[in-house]
Formats: sequence, C-alpha cells, structure tokens
Amino acid sequence: MQRSTKKSLNFHQLTKRFFGPVALLIVGFGFILRLHHFTQPTHYIFDEDYHAFTAWQEIQHPGIMFQWWHSPYPQNVNQFTYRQPAIEWLHPPLTKYLWILSIKLSGNNSFAWRLPSVIFGSFNIVLVIWLTFLLTKQRELGLFAGLLMAGEPLEIAQSQIAMNDVFLTSWILLATIFYSLAFRLMPLTTNRVKKYPRKQQRKEMIFLVTAASFLGLATATKWTGFWLLPIFFVHFLFVRMRQLQTEKKVVKKIKRLILSSLTSFGLFLLIPGLIYFLSYTPMFIHGQSLGDFVKLHQEIFHYQTTVRFNHPNQSQPWQWAIGQKPVYYALKSKGDSVNRVAQVNPILALILTGGLFVSLGIIIKTIYSQFRTPNSKLSIPSSSFPTPGSFSLFTFNLSLSVMFWLPWFFIHRPKFIYYFTPIIPLLIINLLFLVSLFYSTKR
Repeated sequence: MQRSTKKSLNFHQLTKRFFGPVALLIVGFGFILRLHHFTQPTHYIFDEDYHAFTAWQEIQHPGIMFQWWHSPYPQNVNQFTYRQPAIEWLHPPLTKYLWILSIKLSGNNSFAWRLPSVIFGSFNIVLVIWLTFLLTKQRELGLFAGLLMAGEPLEIAQSQIAMNDVFLTSWILLATIFYSLAFRLMPLTTNRVKKYPRKQQRKEMIFLVTAASFLGLATATKWTGFWLLPIFFVHFLFVRMRQLQTEKKVVKKIKRLILSSLTSFGLFLLIPGLIYFLSYTPMFIHGQSLGDFVKLHQEIFHYQTTVRFNHPNQSQPWQWAIGQKPVYYALKSKGDSVNRVAQVNPILALILTGGLFVSLGIIIKTIYSQFRTPNSKLSIPSSSFPTPGSFSLFTFNLSLSVMFWLPWFFIHRPKFIYYFTPIIPLLIINLLFLVSLFYSTKR
C-alpha cells in the first residue's frame, strides 16, 4: 500500500515538474496536425466561397460585407471556386476582420484564408489544458484533455478551413476560464463577504469584465454565442443569492439582491451586447445607417428561421454523439489534392456523451438529496471536489455543454456536424472533471 502511494506521489511530482514541457509538446503536436497540408486544396472548399470570398471583396469594396441584397457572383467563378461565390452577411463580422488582415498580409490565397483557423485551433488546445487544470487542480488531467483536443479529427478539420467555429470555441473557452478565475475569488457566505478584501474584489471584477468581453466576442462571431449569456447571468446571480443566505437584515438583503441583479445584467447582457454592436462599426464608417443595421438583422433572422434546403451531409444533433454524417470538404476521388472531412471520432463522441449523462445524473441526484434532506451530504462527498465551490463550477461547465447542444434539437433549419466543434472541448473538460471526482472518491 505504501509502495503504490509512493509511486502516485512520484507521478504527481513528475507531472508538476514537467508540466510545461509536456504541455508544449502536446500543443506542438496539435499544431503540426493542423498545419499539415492546410493550404490544400488551393481553391475554396465548402463555405469558404462565402467567408474568404467576402473578406477579399471587402478589401476591394469596403462595406460590401454588410450588404444583404447582392446575388451570387457568376463573373467571379475562377480557379478558386467550385460554384458561384456570394457575399456572406449572415454571420457577425468579427472573424471576417481576421481573414481580411490575413489576406492583406499574405495575399488572396489558401494560406491566408486558413492560417487564422490554424492559429486559433491550436490555441484552443492551450485553453483546454488551462481550463481542465483550473477546474480539477490535476495537471495530468489537463495534459490528457489537451491530448484529446489535439488529436480530435473534427477540431483538426475546422482548424484547416476558413469558417467561424474554431474562433467561436476560443472565445467561449476564454470566457469560461476568466469566469472560473473570478468564481474562485468569490466568497460563498455573507460572513466571508464582510471580510472580503478590496484588492480581491477588484481582481474578481476584472476577471468578470474580461469574461463578459470574451462572451461579447463570441456573439460577434456567431449568433449561437448568445445562447451562453443566460448561463453566465443565472449562475452569477445564483452565487450572489447564496452569499445572502445568512444575511438576517431583510432590507439589506433586498438591496444587495437588487444590486447583484443589476451587476449580472450589466456584465452578461450589456457588455456582450455593446461589443456585438461595436463589431459593426465599419458598417457605419462606410456610410450605412442605424436603419440599415436593423434591416440587416431582420434579413439575417428571416433567413436563419425560414431557410430550408437539402444537403447530402446534413445531420441531426443526436447523430453527432455517434459520429454519423461527416461533411466532405475535399476528396481525392473528386480530383482534389487531399481528403478534407469534418468528422467526429465516434468512440470518443460516445464516451463524451456518456460522461454528459453521468454528470447530469450526479447533479440531479445531488440537488434532489439537498431538497429532500437539506443537511444531508452530497451524493459525491464534498471532499471529492478539489476546492470549495467546485460542484458549482462542475454544474456551470456542464450547463454550457447542454445549452450549446440542446437548442439544435428544436431548430428546423439544416444542421451539420461541425456545429459540434465548440461542444467537444466542453465535453472533454466535463469528462476529465468526472474522472477527478471518482478518483478523489476512491482515494
């Protein structure tokens, strides 16, 4: 027994000592996988003839990417295209600014279109390692999460194409990281609030504003970023209400509750909304009005809620859990220089989905036991969680995964497996959080 403990300690010591170099190797490995033949094929693939084409047109005709009335461009069919390209105005403009910058620096070619995706897709490995360690306090789990992220085929495919998904994933992970950092500083009882140092309060607020800003960048990348705002809003408000449980003065309790509600509203609704609006600044600089801004969003909403078409690679959300219905971006059999396929590792997808349901079961059982017998222990002992409040963060992270997946079951427009891109890292982190809980329970 002593021997196994000694080995365990040695393993943890080795992980602690070599955490940085091993993490760097994992990120380097993921970067190489994403860099491999990323410029091939040299023509537009899938929706690049909307995204990358629009970035190039914006350089030539400033303001055009906010104009919804343009038809497809048959005159622009060339060596880059496989169909008539068109102006892409359906998504917010943030990512297009990155493509514009890349094209200005490197020219209008596949290297420039896809390089930002390679960089952000590789950076997401760093973020997964960081967030997993932040939540579990176990370096080896952080490294394992990074390894899963580095080799996941869908994450690699989306890091080699000019589309929005890896950028959205980055902003979500960064928002979650800084919110988690803020949460670690939050006092969880009224007594602790009274003793809360001002320096720590300022640090907490800086983390919260940073998290809210990254949420704003997520919404300025894809509208699905808005789905996460209620989770951040409600969780923050819940934490503030929990702090007031032991407050005996009713008037003081009501005042603090109103202040907390206003703070949550300002942080997780106003700040993201303001950043979203500011992302359209070039639209106004190039002569369009606030009325045009409203009309553009009416057109976006109309298209997104009414569009109906059939695509051989479209799928249902439940199929993402088993890796069905990949999207074929490029195939050698059709004359392309490489195979480029957006597909999920089906075994990993099943394990991650299983981890989601196990986590839901733990949370439901825990909440039920708390309501039934308020003084009872958690179904998983609180000592199993790495720090006080970890159960709350566990629930928060799982809620993000569910909130990003569940709405797709009720949306009737065509759906594709690459919508799973931002969900995968959240599910990986949830799985490793589960491992840390069961490991702590057995220990």
